[in-house]
Amino acid sequence: MNNKGYFYYPDRVLRLNSYPDLLHPYFQKAGSPIKEMAECWGLYQFLTEVKEVKDKDTLVVIVGDGTTPRLGALLAVMTKWECISIDPALREIQNIERLTVIAKGIEEIEDINTDKDLIVVFPHAHVNTSKAIKKVKSEKKKYIVVNPCCNPGTQLLKTIPIKEKEDKYMLTPHCRIVLYKG
Repeated sequence: MNNKGYFYYPDRVLRLNSYPDLLHPYFQKAGSPIKEMAECWGLYQFLTEVKEVKDKDTLVVIVGDGTTPRLGALLAVMTKWECISIDPALREIQNIERLTVIAKGIEEIEDINTDKDLIVVFPHAHVNTSKAIKKVKSEKKKYIVVNPCCNPGTQLLKTIPIKEKEDKYMLTPHCRIVLYKG
């Protein structure tokens, strides 16, 4: 898919009032900041179709958020959700309300148990999704969102998704987003 010329999502990120103070440090050091903005905004847009942004009874766990928790930061700023970014390469740049950073691999952490609705997001995460989702548990609703990249065989679940989307504005050939009920 040729995505050149679609700068709608980066434009949305750059126009946020919170961008200069809160989000700029998370995107400025990215190797491809425009691409990162587009991918994060694309996932944000998709997640808003799954869950109401003002719902405080939601926990989002982002597995494989990269060296800076870009998606976690964007979600914490744009929603009322509690967010946890997990990646062994994470470095926290600054504190953002409702964002917790865990600089470990998902397989190294203690199980996360919540009494909130749960969304587990895998943005190009290089993990075995089936194994990783066992580390995060909720007694309420659970959704799994996968944005597969180089190894969809271990990134996609073997169950039938409840929603799939190819988002041409994400500025990447890996623009497929898949939603599963957990």
